[in-house]
Amino acid sequence: MLLSVFAFQLVIIILYASLSLKWIEINRDTKPYLDIDGDVDVGRWIIQLLTYWVAYSHMIPISLYVIIEMLKLGQATLINSDLRMKWAEDGQHALCRNSDLIEELG
Repeated sequence: MLLSVFAFQLVIIILYASLSLKWIEINRDTKPYLDIDGDVDVGRWIIQLLTYWVAYSHMIPISLYVIIEMLKLGQATLINSDLRMKWAEDGQHALCRNSDLIEELG
């Protein structure tokens, strides 16, 4: 779910940054009071992208819960990829099927 929200936010900010540059091209000469100078280029698009990223950052709550969930997922991946973590009798490696495994082991 978290990845889909990240993807949705990324699509929105890319779309809005591109539409913003198109609007600047169209309205630069007709609205001189906005004082829009310079060419529409990649640098301006990146600035618009960052501007919309900040404007829509409320879509993803940067809270302790989200960060902890991402850390748990990373730790589960580390458990799965650890070659030294295996059962001595048959040599089967660890398989973490639940991201709460770290809390359960603690």
